[in-house]
Amino acid sequence: MGSQDPAALLGPVVSLNRMIRRSISLCLTLAAAMSVSPAQAAAAGYAIETSATPAPSLLALPLDLPAFTPLALPTALKQSSLPSIIPSVPASEPLPLAVVRPVKTIRARRAAARVSNAVKQVGTQSSQKEPEKASAQAAALFDQGIQDKTQAQPVAASSEIHPERTAPARTKPSVPTRLAEPLLSGEILDYGAGLGKDTEYLKAKGLRVSAYDPFYFPKKPAQKKRFDWVLLNYVLNVIVSPADRVQVLKDIRGRLTPGGRLLVAVRGEKKLASSRKKYWRPEGDGWVTSRKTFQKGYTQEELKERLAESGFKVVSVLDQFIMVAEKAPLHKPVFGKHTQEAVYFHRSWEAQAPARIKALVDQAKPLLPADARWNLIKVDNHGGYVSFLWYPDFDSDPHPALRYVYRADLAAGKLIVSDHGKRANPFILHRKDSMVSPDHPLYQEFKRLTEKEEAAGLLSRNDIGTRSGWEKALARQRQD
Repeated sequence: MGSQDPAALLGPVVSLNRMIRRSISLCLTLAAAMSVSPAQAAAAGYAIETSATPAPSLLALPLDLPAFTPLALPTALKQSSLPSIIPSVPASEPLPLAVVRPVKTIRARRAAARVSNAVKQVGTQSSQKEPEKASAQAAALFDQGIQDKTQAQPVAASSEIHPERTAPARTKPSVPTRLAEPLLSGEILDYGAGLGKDTEYLKAKGLRVSAYDPFYFPKKPAQKKRFDWVLLNYVLNVIVSPADRVQVLKDIRGRLTPGGRLLVAVRGEKKLASSRKKYWRPEGDGWVTSRKTFQKGYTQEELKERLAESGFKVVSVLDQFIMVAEKAPLHKPVFGKHTQEAVYFHRSWEAQAPARIKALVDQAKPLLPADARWNLIKVDNHGGYVSFLWYPDFDSDPHPALRYVYRADLAAGKLIVSDHGKRANPFILHRKDSMVSPDHPLYQEFKRLTEKEEAAGLLSRNDIGTRSGWEKALARQRQD
């Protein structure tokens, strides 16, 4: 076999992608049986990583080959039976096994690891922009076919989510980019470009493309530069914070030319649910995967709603969750204050709530006692809980204290009432302007207070949610 073309030698190994995920030992046996040398691998654009492992541990090897176009198996291999090509090795002896991967994949993974470590050190991960609540319980998980089931690991807490791991080492451009390519022209920005395969593909087509990705292409184009197209492929669904998603759309809107268009693609809710592993855990309005990444599924209606709230109008649907949108007048603001857990809004804004939120509130209201007092509503991002909060001094106190919470469990049809009136250190509110409509009589007053506190650097802290924490922050700010 040594005289054959290197790519032909490696083709049968790497092209068995789907089958080898359930039969990893077969792939490794084929690699060993075909005697592929490092030189042959390099000539074909691949690298061989070797690992000595006891034969019984074949299925525990970290094998993760990307998809390849299936190549025809050599006739000799087709005619061979599996037992005849498996080498006979005593179980007690280490067996050197070759794992074949594209050189680009190996380099990309090493680069991703370096970026991830650097991001950890400086603490600039986008998922850490807001105070985050660690999970109360750790779930055991593993990647099927990659990690040994006997060595379970806990799912990541919010602060350990790695968005950069969602960037696949593609061998071809993404589906949204291929669908939209005939429409693209002028200056193009690939926003959330990942490893840059779409950018590379479009440049090869003669288009003018810039790439931005917070991990792999961190230098943003000049703020004054405008683009005719912005590609936002599978970005919104990996951002943990709803507020950060809004900020991304706001940034993109400001970078488009007057006639510019946005190509946006997300994961569908039903498809994500069907592929979801039982070891994933809920986080905000999405899920933390076993690879410590975040995924959120969308419905078509929700995606269109989020785009409309950010000043975009959908003009074309290329596929179910692949849409083209253009800038539209901002007739209404983003509704409510969004956190990773829920959306908060004043009861005076309830009539303008999005249909989904309003339906949940209407479902919860019958559980309230007749004498319940409340002026703020909190809707859990998963839709399972709706809370009615009472802040007696909402209008007059810049940072009112929480008194009552009426928490409705919609699935169980139950209500839990909490009295916070006797707390020595009560929970307080900030950014009241984000919880009321812009036509609220006190909106401008609330907004000026928020802007003043933001300018003083007070609202970027994660210890100001209680009266005591806020007073300490003010004292430190005065000292500085």
